[in-house]
Amino acid sequence: MTLRFPKVHVDSKQQVFISFYINEKRYRLYNGKRIGSSTDPNSYPIDQRQSIGKVLATVIYSYLLLGGILTNYRSTEVVSGKLSDLEYLKRDIREPLRYIEELVH
Repeated sequence: MTLRFPKVHVDSKQQVFISFYINEKRYRLYNGKRIGSSTDPNSYPIDQRQSIGKVLATVIYSYLLLGGILTNYRSTEVVSGKLSDLEYLKRDIREPLRYIEELVH
């Protein structure tokens, strides 16, 4: 896995997010929810958001370097890290259920 340190950005709505690359693919995160962190720069006043964004970048970078699991947005596909056996079983059970739901609707 090739991982670059996250950069802090501000979008047109003054929302802070971090972007980073894993194996030449860019990822954007506005908060730490996907890794189980409560770090959320956009819950702070605008003048503090970039500094909290730097904290988020450090938290995510450390998490991924230590082998933490990051999945694609709204997906069970693992981007980084390794799932436990239980997580693999849960994912394998959910996928057919989603397929059946799509067929029914």
